[in-house]
Amino acid sequence: PEGLRIRTVHSFSESLLGRFPVEARLAPHFSVIDERRAAEIRTQARDRILAHERDRPARVSKALSHLAGLVDEERFAHLMRELDSQRRRLRHLMETPDGVDAMIARTRRALGLGQGDTTDTILSAAADARAFDAQALKAAVEVLQGGSKSDQARAAAIGGWLALEAAERAVRLEKTYGPIFATQKGEPRAEKGLITKKPKEAHPEALAALLDEQDRVMAVLGRLKAAAMVEATDSLLVVGTALIGAYEAIKTTRALLDYDDLIEKAEDLLATEGGTSWVHYKLDGGIDHILVDEAQDTSPAQWNIISRLAGDF
Repeated sequence: PEGLRIRTVHSFSESLLGRFPVEARLAPHFSVIDERRAAEIRTQARDRILAHERDRPARVSKALSHLAGLVDEERFAHLMRELDSQRRRLRHLMETPDGVDAMIARTRRALGLGQGDTTDTILSAAADARAFDAQALKAAVEVLQGGSKSDQARAAAIGGWLALEAAERAVRLEKTYGPIFATQKGEPRAEKGLITKKPKEAHPEALAALLDEQDRVMAVLGRLKAAAMVEATDSLLVVGTALIGAYEAIKTTRALLDYDDLIEKAEDLLATEGGTSWVHYKLDGGIDHILVDEAQDTSPAQWNIISRLAGDF
């Protein structure tokens, strides 16, 4: 008699929260903001952290400086939007006693790094005289010096690196010494890229020494990439969680909800384990059907709302 009243999941969630704001732990006068307004508030949150240097934690300042050396302003803004779009997953991952530290520890283990492994410690260990066979390399350098111009150039590069102090070797390992054994794509150079045919056939032990050093250097470069990934991830998570926290704080003080909040709060409210089963009872007479359109939607939170409503049927 009254016709069909069809609501989207977001509209339904807004109505549900409006009826039960106390149970959902919301201010009764909350307002819903669109994506444009949400983007403006995210920008305010970003500017608040960037502008108030004295008020932000030292770890956040360090992370910002690190990210500034990796990405430009446009890419930084894109990364923040990406983190914000996944803030619910991020928050769940962060719900551990150590937060970011626990996540970084898991990342380290996944990449095969120890707790104390950093770019500096990896370089320092790799440049230590005990980490490579200096005698075999010096013998290979002598062989290369009697080869072609390319062999002689490699001899000068390897010999020059060996002659440096350990601290200087560490500084030059990745940018200067590494390219002797690895291509620009990060792949091991072929044998002909290490030593030409004539000296290789005359002195196979020189090739063996160079191949051993290549294996070692490639392993070091791989660990350096892993360490750089961990350090960048750490910085991104520290800054990202700070920005998300500032964004949430602004919304809370102004009693605002964005579209993602609607789904999340409605999902929590309908959770039977939350002790609000009477909310379902109040809804029972008002819902006759659930129409699932665009069933390719991959949002688990939206499917949870549908499942919890359908469970009552």
